Amino acid sequence: MDAIAQAVRLPLNIYLLKNDIADLSSALELSSFPEKIPIAIGQDISADLLIAHTEGIPLWLKSLSQLSDRVSIRSTASTISGLLIVPVGARKCAITFGHAWQKIKPKLIEPNFGVRCVLNLAERNALRAIRRDRIAEDFIQAIEQIPDSDEIDRFGIDVERDILRGVKAKVQAGLEFGSWVAGGDSFKTSVDLKSESLICFLERCLTLWGLAHYKKDFSWVDNIAPIRDEALEAQLSEALVTAIADDHEKFVLCIPDLLAWDDFDIFSFQPKRKKHAPCADCLEFGMWLKWWGRKGATLNLAALENNYIYAYKDDGSPVQRWSVLSCIHGMLKHEKDNYLVHSGHWFRVDHAFVERINKRVASIPEATIALPAPALKEKEGDYNLRAAGESGGTLLRIDRKLIGHGGGKSRFEVCDLFTDNGHLICVKPWGQASGSLSHLFAQARISIQLLNNDPIYRQKTRDMIASVDKGFALVWEIICENPKEAEVVLAVMRGCPKESLPFFAKLALVNCIDDLQNMRFKASFVALPTKMTTEH
Repeated sequence: MDAIAQAVRLPLNIYLLKNDIADLSSALELSSFPEKIPIAIGQDISADLLIAHTEGIPLWLKSLSQLSDRVSIRSTASTISGLLIVPVGARKCAITFGHAWQKIKPKLIEPNFGVRCVLNLAERNALRAIRRDRIAEDFIQAIEQIPDSDEIDRFGIDVERDILRGVKAKVQAGLEFGSWVAGGDSFKTSVDLKSESLICFLERCLTLWGLAHYKKDFSWVDNIAPIRDEALEAQLSEALVTAIADDHEKFVLCIPDLLAWDDFDIFSFQPKRKKHAPCADCLEFGMWLKWWGRKGATLNLAALENNYIYAYKDDGSPVQRWSVLSCIHGMLKHEKDNYLVHSGHWFRVDHAFVERINKRVASIPEATIALPAPALKEKEGDYNLRAAGESGGTLLRIDRKLIGHGGGKSRFEVCDLFTDNGHLICVKPWGQASGSLSHLFAQARISIQLLNNDPIYRQKTRDMIASVDKGFALVWEIICENPKEAEVVLAVMRGCPKESLPFFAKLALVNCIDDLQNMRFKASFVALPTKMTTEH
């Protein structure tokens, strides 16, 4: 019976259009739909279903036909697309059929309309699939599906670093939205036209969108929301220039791409000249502004868009370049809202969420161990060697002492420096990108997980440490028996105080600290800023 009932329902893919579209016909390219069919959407109400026919030869057939002189392409495939624009009160909904969704541009629609509809409709344990974007590190996109239905915790989502871009859920039949609904920017549902008019159904969809039921179980979806309004983005970019001129210390430069720390050695504000080594610059906003100011040029949006940050290897070979604008990270208050600029993208950030993260960052202990400041171009391995040599025997350098474990080619690095009082110091250089800290946090997490859960790994590590210095092997045995006596130190070369970290770096830091503390280890953070600067 359920299968029969489902069969008579009409599947719909519904977008909610924005109110400020000046020319709907031009914006949606309605001229590409040459045929119109009047559709009764309610009592004495009709709307035009716009139809487009597309004919063509599949690309796979074109390609294969080139491999044979016996294939003659004489027929084409035809597809039909439909677009139905329906006024619903003061708003307009666009319903697409076939490939017509490709005509719906992101700037024309209310973002996450479907996500909110689904979350307002579904029970918290009725989720079947999600699509998420992790923007805290490398803009990772993922789609995850389970064979049954469950709560959001069943999926691999991090509610503090991920944007929920899509969700599918099972809903109660009595709600008359079908058995399953899905939503992203559009709301995918179904309607029984024998019992309800299309206009009445769309009115229920808009009412559903306007509810706040989702805040009970899914309030975190409002933490970080992408901006897709081109006009607002332009306003924010201009406001950014003014804010930088007023107080540049509120912003930092960070490379927008996730690069391994051995991919580059030098940052420069200008391309290197022929037969000259590249200039070495700290990736620090104040230094760039001074460099730009010496040119006597005006600071404006064009200056940020048309100037670049260059990355080079130590031999002078180029790695990559990014516009200064795409490297700026920071928070901007515009009118009544908080916005985040990161990797050239704008996000609206919930004020309470920002305050909550800042308080958690402030509570993270500062490492009390004394470590030397790194030199401007000093590499991680050289720094660890020097730090151990200058410690008077209190630091043991064990970086690159990889331990084979787990079969195959799996090899793990316990930490970089090990102290005589049980500190495991993980050291990584930082290009001021939040994603570049992920290697540091991953090393600390994996090392402590193995230490806690795997006695064979603990013994292998003890043997490795004893092969370097037998005196430190006893310290290792003590912290294995008493993890509360140990401390994991996250040390960032050429870093900044934790309160000045980019927002997403703060998110990653608090999550790592929480994980380490949950594994019964003390955890602390220390920034190791360089004392050297280079000006030219």
